[in-house]
Amino acid sequence: MRSKHRLIVLLEVLLICTLSIHLLNQLQLFSLFITFFELLYTILISLCFVFIFEPIIEKVPFKKRGIQCTVVYFFLFVLVFLIGVLFMPVIVNEWEKLKELFQKVISMATSETELVFSYQNAFDSTLTFLQKFTDISLSYLLGYFISLEYLELKNYLSKNLRINQIFKLYDDFKEMIFLYIKALVFDLGILLTAQTLVLNLFHVRYAFSLAFGLAVLNIIPYFGSVFGQIIIFFIDYLTTGTFRFSMIMSVFVVQQIESNCLQPILYGKVMHLKPLYIFISILFFGSFMGLIGVLFAPVFAIAIQHFLQHLKQ
Repeated sequence: MRSKHRLIVLLEVLLICTLSIHLLNQLQLFSLFITFFELLYTILISLCFVFIFEPIIEKVPFKKRGIQCTVVYFFLFVLVFLIGVLFMPVIVNEWEKLKELFQKVISMATSETELVFSYQNAFDSTLTFLQKFTDISLSYLLGYFISLEYLELKNYLSKNLRINQIFKLYDDFKEMIFLYIKALVFDLGILLTAQTLVLNLFHVRYAFSLAFGLAVLNIIPYFGSVFGQIIIFFIDYLTTGTFRFSMIMSVFVVQQIESNCLQPILYGKVMHLKPLYIFISILFFGSFMGLIGVLFAPVFAIAIQHFLQHLKQ
């Protein structure tokens, strides 16, 4: 009976939401609703940044809160900037060549209409990227100012809205978030370096981009690393025309060492995360925050798992 009641409530909520959207559209207020949602989206992403960075901020060895926040946010900004300057040109260049390779394989007809259509798609994609980049930048800046006032906001909200249980729950798994982020940086760095060296040793084209893709896909439990390796083998076969068993085994061995030896040492108790929560976090936060959401999906998975455990207790 309880499950049936919950289903009826869920259907009622969906019906109310549908009717509300239809009413807003009829009253020509839907665009205003979309604008409000975009503003809410920016605030939510900024809160995600605060959620991720707060455990790191507490570890910075300075007494003043302002200096702690500035060090963390500025360091990450410089790190992303350096990665963009040093590695993004290489990745963009290699992905352009990969695109040309797939176009030759597919052998698509390039009529004048299709060419104009492809340019239009490229222009639209550029605009979408710039808009996404602007949203993330604004959220990052807003997150910095929220982090500055985090302790005051925490005290105020705990006293006036009586949500101190939420902050207490967050404090309980804050250390685990810090351990995961530290482990993630080392894991991605070691895996990226090792696989790049292996691929360059066998003179695999687009080595850095393929190694970077494998490192990111490795975050997805079970299937991510397998899918990344299949992509490498497929592209190597397309570029060389041969099935190189020694290269395949080398990439596989490095991946197994990383999964079975390095990960347990780096991640420790974070390894006990349930894959379902990681998948949900990747789908949800990846759609909201792009690559950043995918990279930090296990951080949000930690929050989901601890919250559900708290509800059971």
